[in-house]
Amino acid sequence: TADAQTRAYGDANPTLTASYSGFVNSETSAVLSTPVSLTTTATTATGVGTTTITASSAVATNYAITHVNGVLTITTRPITVTADAQTKVYGTTDPSLTYVGTALVNSDVYSGSLTRTAGTSTGSYAITQGTVTAGANYAITYVGANLTITAQPLTVTAIATGKERLAVDPTLTYTGTSSLVTGDAFTG
Repeated sequence: TADAQTRAYGDANPTLTASYSGFVNSETSAVLSTPVSLTTTATTATGVGTTTITASSAVATNYAITHVNGVLTITTRPITVTADAQTKVYGTTDPSLTYVGTALVNSDVYSGSLTRTAGTSTGSYAITQGTVTAGANYAITYVGANLTITAQPLTVTAIATGKERLAVDPTLTYTGTSSLVTGDAFTG
């Protein structure tokens, strides 16, 4: 009987082994004049699922050999995708959300894109996995990061003024840089 085996997608096949039963008179598989042949069609590119391990060709004097096939289970390959922390100034366009991922096998590639929690005010917003995938043959562990929105730098300049002694204070005025985001205005 071919023993059941398990490996991750992209790994080499494990050493195929077999178990024996039915020998008498303290005999073991050592009495086989032709050892069992164990084969599988699985390659490193075979996707997640199961495939047959074929047992054949064993011959032993005084025994009628029955070959029983086994199963090779191919599991998802574990990988890690780590988002890069990003920063932008309030009111500017979001930077590209990038990541670093574990190297893939079999010329596979990542697809999709990261997303972030919605918001435009200053603060930190979680960068999430979004649609990033490497396909069904991989199990992604996602390590998130944040997009930090910092305050827009502005310059406010007081306008010099004067008054006569004992007169009422004049209105104090200022000028501000014109880099306010649409819809925002100076107050106070």
